[in-house]
Amino acid sequence: MATTLIVKQLNRSMVFFSRVLRLTLVPLLILFIVPLSNAQGPGTGGTGDPAVPIDGGVSILLASGLLLGGREIVKHRKKSKDQQ
Repeated sequence: MATTLIVKQLNRSMVFFSRVLRLTLVPLLILFIVPLSNAQGPGTGGTGDPAVPIDGGVSILLASGLLLGGREIVKHRKKSKDQQ
């Protein structure tokens, strides 16, 4: 009897703590973290040339995506043909 009373009291205190945690700690964290995560300002504008090598990696990714998509289409057509 005494152990069930202790367990019930412990359960109530855990529920209370979880409510307090949700209602106070989470808003406080959001309140203090959001101002720290501001983005960088607009800057001076620069020369207009971003100097980003787009051709190297993007063309490889595009080609591999086309190959993967083509392979999936062939697998799908073969599977649907086998089912008929």
